[in-house]
Amino acid sequence: MSTKSRTPSSLRLSQAAPETMLHYDRMRATILASPALDARVREIVLVAQFAVLGHEDPFKIHARRALDHGATKDTLRAALMIGFGATLIACEVARSIGWLDDVCNQKGAS
Repeated sequence: MSTKSRTPSSLRLSQAAPETMLHYDRMRATILASPALDARVREIVLVAQFAVLGHEDPFKIHARRALDHGATKDTLRAALMIGFGATLIACEVARSIGWLDDVCNQKGAS
């Protein structure tokens, strides 16, 4: 993650609009309760989505979760490469692979 400390967006939104975030949290819980995708696959999908959006902090959060749920660095790298030429261009793939390397180096994962 970046070296500067920042307030997570979910906390900032909870403070600004607590009732709205309560509904948001319920919606997310309902979506995540679906048995169609296991936790590992859900996290891999989120990693790819955050790579496309260029959001480093959430990318790293969900990359860690994907690794915790049994994904490997190679699996995550392959998910990023699938987007190459379709939803990601070379600089975005390279940037997100760098983020993945950061996460794996912090976790000691290969």
